[in-house]
Amino acid sequence: MSKNLLHKSKLDAFKAWLDEKGIEHRPARGEYQVLQIKTKNGQWQCVFDRLDAPEHYTVAWPLEPIVHRFIRDRRTATRASIADTAGAKPCDMGVGCDESGVCFAEANGEPDRCSKFGVSETQRVAADLFNAREVIAAMILEHEDGGLTDSVIQRARDIVYSPISIAAAPAPSVADAKPLPFDGLTEEFTEEVARLANDGPGIREAIQGALASCNAVVTPADSDSVADAAGASDKPLTDAQIEAGWRQTFSTDNPYCPCNLKSFTKAVRWAERAKEQK
Repeated sequence: MSKNLLHKSKLDAFKAWLDEKGIEHRPARGEYQVLQIKTKNGQWQCVFDRLDAPEHYTVAWPLEPIVHRFIRDRRTATRASIADTAGAKPCDMGVGCDESGVCFAEANGEPDRCSKFGVSETQRVAADLFNAREVIAAMILEHEDGGLTDSVIQRARDIVYSPISIAAAPAPSVADAKPLPFDGLTEEFTEEVARLANDGPGIREAIQGALASCNAVVTPADSDSVADAAGASDKPLTDAQIEAGWRQTFSTDNPYCPCNLKSFTKAVRWAERAKEQK
């Protein structure tokens, strides 16, 4: 089964990563092919540019683990370099830089937006959110054939790729950290999201900040009632209930909500529930 995992803007970085890891690759040789990669069994597998996938390249199963490693390695490297803000250094592809190594932040006179010059706490969290989004986007697309409706997938894409704006958000904190509600998802998806949620303090703080911020918009009472209606009720949901659930699920009245795992969990619940009623 082919899946859309590799964002098109990351192709050059992906090739450089393959060279770094000693993974053999060569230019495309067939229609719709972008790149050919040699797997452990000696076979050449292709990265495709499908017409129905405008934002991501498509890979088949043998290449999925390689792409996932690239995403994880890139996220970890970016987070580590941003955490080290002492002194000047070569551009490390931090916030405000593109894949070619050009630092737009430097050109625009914004020294706090690239770790070459040091970053503020706000920009560090923004970078963590950006990297978290990359992984979440891959997971969303990986489960396109896992029962999610087209409307859920499209809305999830909109959330993941919406502009990051956290300047007005409250400072994230893990002091009141609580288990994230990952019930209702597949075991594989749950494990990956749980790993992401505990992979480094920056992402953990960002996720907890997202939960705290969204809880201020959606009251716990409303949240419980929607969760009960979506997961426990045996009665068919009315159009009004479904609309209310979707409005609550995708509330984006605060800066952190566009990267909120809790909201996406609810979205999956509502999608599964709506599909059962068709």
